[in-house]
Amino acid sequence: MTKSSGFTLVELVLVIVLLGVLSVMIAPRFFTASGYDQVAARDQLIQLLRQAQLQTMNNSAECQVVHFGNNQSWIPASTAQCSVLTSGEQLLSFDVWGRPATSVTSVTLTGETTMKVCIEAEGYIHAC
Repeated sequence: MTKSSGFTLVELVLVIVLLGVLSVMIAPRFFTASGYDQVAARDQLIQLLRQAQLQTMNNSAECQVVHFGNNQSWIPASTAQCSVLTSGEQLLSFDVWGRPATSVTSVTLTGETTMKVCIEAEGYIHAC
């Protein structure tokens, strides 16, 4: 009796099928960046909200309001544009204790998936 070394045909076919299934499931994640872009946009929104919150708490003369509209958020560059709204925009501001001064308690970002940023009543801003 001779000892053979190698793989059987069943083992080779099974490995090829498993590699095919894995490549179909995982490959699209490497070729699209929209999921990563959405996480980056959420993190940028959290930073903008925290910046406006800190500016308000420090009584800064800069604009202390965050504008939201069309899946974008920004703090206006000039104080003259702080409270100017265009259609479809919302404002979010904070009081001197860092608590939200408006009724907005969460902001939803829509894209490949839906992500939310929550602002708690005591001023804690986080991804939820």
